[in-house]
Amino acid sequence: MTPSTFLTPLRYTSTLVLLLAVVSLQAQRRSVDADDIVSTKTAAHLFSLGLGTDLSVGQLADRFGRNNKVTGGYRYLTATDWVIGGDVSFYYGDNVREDVLTPLRTSSRGLILSAGESFTNAILRQRGMFMGAEIGKIFAMERFYRSGIEATLGLGVMQHQIRLVDNSQNILKIAGSRKRGYDRLSRGFAAKQTIAYHHLSSDRRINYSVGLEFVQGFTSGVRAVNWDTGLPPESGRLDLMIGLKVEWILPFWTGKSNEDVFY
Repeated sequence: MTPSTFLTPLRYTSTLVLLLAVVSLQAQRRSVDADDIVSTKTAAHLFSLGLGTDLSVGQLADRFGRNNKVTGGYRYLTATDWVIGGDVSFYYGDNVREDVLTPLRTSSRGLILSAGESFTNAILRQRGMFMGAEIGKIFAMERFYRSGIEATLGLGVMQHQIRLVDNSQNILKIAGSRKRGYDRLSRGFAAKQTIAYHHLSSDRRINYSVGLEFVQGFTSGVRAVNWDTGLPPESGRLDLMIGLKVEWILPFWTGKSNEDVFY
């Protein structure tokens, strides 16, 4: 893997972080009196949507390279800046390093013989997900309302697999449910740590989070046998990921009464 594989999305993310910071500072200057809207710290329901990228490490790096992800979550923010909730991440990518279709390919051209006795090809893609609960705390900066460094710990389930795409629909050996013999579906317990800059503006207009995620998956193969090798799948895998994530946050603030609900 070349350094640009991970540095390119890092540069894009860094530029986005800089833009968000500039906009946030301008918004804070325009809302000097906005703290009167919420004069004391209150609880809030935080809904989030995000995008990111991950670099595979450990045994996962033998199977996949860099992936992209889409995330969503809900967290309850207490008046003392603790957060508790859950999130889900969907991973996808086209950097598959483990070619499970090698036994089906010709030695000279690397293609696969189709049902029509012609040569075709199949595309390999990465698919996966993490789903779990998390708890953490925002270490707020006194200068800005409810903004600061957020650290969280999550526990849940991780799953990943190879998706086989046969555009010709003529490769009988991977048609229908036969794909399951090659997809390397793996699943297991996982832990996730996040450290991010978490920004909630006092006028509620600009709310986001930018940070790093670290995932450790303790997975095992789900299928009974891998058809390309004729062997049982691996157990006791250690699948690691390190990545960047940018989230847009929609907060619903709660006050002392039902009338004191803001968004």
